[in-house]
Amino acid sequence: IRDLLAQGVYPGGSKANLEYLAPLAESSSDADTLKILCDAQTSGGLLMAVPVEKAQGLLQALHAEGVRDSAVVGKVSLKGTVPLRVT
Repeated sequence: IRDLLAQGVYPGGSKANLEYLAPLAESSSDADTLKILCDAQTSGGLLMAVPVEKAQGLLQALHAEGVRDSAVVGKVSLKGTVPLRVT
């Protein structure tokens, strides 16, 4: 994905998602990471929110089904000064 971004390949829908997100987010991530998170081409299932106490069980189940790249990538917490914080 990063190679495609370096070549300037970035879909219009993803650009629209990023433009919408920018004023709502605070980020310590690099620009390419934010672009990847705003990708409009997924068909769902890229990110899931589950209660913290069920996260490890879900990962084990996904791995058992062959979804090897699954991982915990963030957490939902009480609202702060911005609606979304990406770290």
